[in-house]
Amino acid sequence: MDSEVSYYVDALKGGPTGRAPFAANATQAELRDIYTRQMFTQAPDGTIQYDKPNAEGRAKLIQRIGPQKYAEVFDEVRPKAGRRPVLEPDPEEPDEEI
Repeated sequence: MDSEVSYYVDALKGGPTGRAPFAANATQAELRDIYTRQMFTQAPDGTIQYDKPNAEGRAKLIQRIGPQKYAEVFDEVRPKAGRRPVLEPDPEEPDEEI
């Protein structure tokens, strides 16, 4: 009886993988996008408006992950001076030869 209870408790804690049983499989880039959309509002075209906080999303997030983790997430998703977006090369433009 004790071993069965322990089995279910371990499973709810994430089992051998350490992941919660209902956690989504997401890459770091996907997590960053999810958290960014929870922290900031979006324009109708889907672009992030960094100058307009998403108060409802932030309140839910801080309640779910706590203030310490919230601060870490905010530091990761906030716009930083000097951070440049990663631009894809233009397929129409030929590569320069050096």
